[in-house]
Amino acid sequence: MELSVRLPSDVFVLPSPLYGAADSSDAFDTPPAYVASSSSTPSASSSSHYTLATYIQLKVPSLASGSYGLASLCAKLVASESLMYNNGGFEQSFPIELTSNTLRQPCTLQPGHTYDFVAHIACPRNLPPSVQLQDARLRYKVRATAKITPTKGRFGLAKTLTAEREVTVAQAAPEEAFDFSHVKYVSIDGLGSTCISVPPSPCKIGEPTQLCLTLPNQQARDSIEDVQMELVQQTQICKRSRSSTYTQTKPTLASKLHTQQPPTQNEVTSEKGGSAQDNVLEAQFSIPTDAQPSTLVGSTAVINVSHRMQMSINFKHTPHKFVCSWPVTLAHPHAVRSSTIDPLPPYSKHTLPTHLPLPSLQTL
Repeated sequence: MELSVRLPSDVFVLPSPLYGAADSSDAFDTPPAYVASSSSTPSASSSSHYTLATYIQLKVPSLASGSYGLASLCAKLVASESLMYNNGGFEQSFPIELTSNTLRQPCTLQPGHTYDFVAHIACPRNLPPSVQLQDARLRYKVRATAKITPTKGRFGLAKTLTAEREVTVAQAAPEEAFDFSHVKYVSIDGLGSTCISVPPSPCKIGEPTQLCLTLPNQQARDSIEDVQMELVQQTQICKRSRSSTYTQTKPTLASKLHTQQPPTQNEVTSEKGGSAQDNVLEAQFSIPTDAQPSTLVGSTAVINVSHRMQMSINFKHTPHKFVCSWPVTLAHPHAVRSSTIDPLPPYSKHTLPTHLPLPSLQTL
């Protein structure tokens, strides 16, 4: 007899009650977060629980000597947690066990038949997300358990069948409702007023992102040796009276900014005769695949992960450098949700009327 368990996806995405990383006190020009709610139609995102569908299959071999009884069948979502603290302490526990009893009443299993069941495990919205770090781990498994008994008139012992499947629990990270970059103006010694622009949150793990650096003039760009980017991942463990914090720096795959291609003749030039593109540096790099998603607010997680993007500008003919960092939210690629706000169509001069009528004047 064979018991198996299957899930719709290996990633179980929970709706996040609020958007934003756990460490967002000094966000990089981040607008305030708002909670979208609807009082007319209840949905899974507004409920206190979310359902994990589990498909269980039980196969009885055709060579079985007779029928069997299925006394009970249940599915569980079990979490195992391993924590290592800075003082050398180690702790392992199983803090979460959510159960769904699938079988309402015992049934008979016939030889050569296959039986399919569906279990719905109710999970709270604040369920801690999965984490896989060297010093902190939280892993989930879906476990199906079936108790088989011999039917009346047959001798035999009851037996228990078990099947497991790993699942990754992730928090949904809504995309920001606009396509514009976050812009930050800073004054840098030796460069002057510099504009730093980064794409909207969140950044998807394992996928490319970009950064743009706009300098005041050509002379400022020529004084830069290189610009390096680093992703700083910080983990904080807080449980009972213990706490531990450690920081891990993850260099990006392409850490240096490069100058844009020379402009064409059709590009608009500045008042001094040079192209504005000469003062722009761009970088395209990928978020490391071994980075962990940022822990969003509204979770009961003991392991909290936050990220910062750090930029270092190295100058020519001087050992000094400029360092700037800002919070960034990383999300699992399957956990990014599109915004519910419809974007405006792109602006085009061809969509505007060629002639607008003059406003009429009325005498009061």
